[in-house]
Amino acid sequence: MNKSKIVLLAVVVVIVALIVVIVIVANGGKNEENNVQNNEVENYSTVLDDGTKVNTSEKLKEAKMYGNIQISNMRIAKQEEMTVIMADIQNTGESVLARQKVKITMLDENGETITEITPEIRELQSGEVYTFSAGMTEDVVNAKDYTIGEP
Repeated sequence: MNKSKIVLLAVVVVIVALIVVIVIVANGGKNEENNVQNNEVENYSTVLDDGTKVNTSEKLKEAKMYGNIQISNMRIAKQEEMTVIMADIQNTGESVLARQKVKITMLDENGETITEITPEIRELQSGEVYTFSAGMTEDVVNAKDYTIGEP
């Protein structure tokens, strides 16, 4: 893939992620009781009035460690055919964390693998946190949990 296609793909992912975040934030201010009544609820996701599916699993929010990398507060949303995964990534070590890839395995309610993604974590200073986001066409919005490990 050439550089311009990678840049275009990155821009599309960021735009979709922003749209999903705006939709989630906009719907978060509504009366919670009305949201539940108006939305279809699945095992680990809720369908909002606009058709966006948002993951509700508490296991995805839990912090997971791989070396000095801590991933926490994972959020998944799906709108039409695009799924966006976002998570907070922190360097918990004492020194700079070099750019590296990790394997994130998304799990269903039975602990079975739904899919695996291999994002590249950018260089992080000690204690630094950033929000990772990835877009995909695969539907993983009903994931219950995840693991993190070596790619």
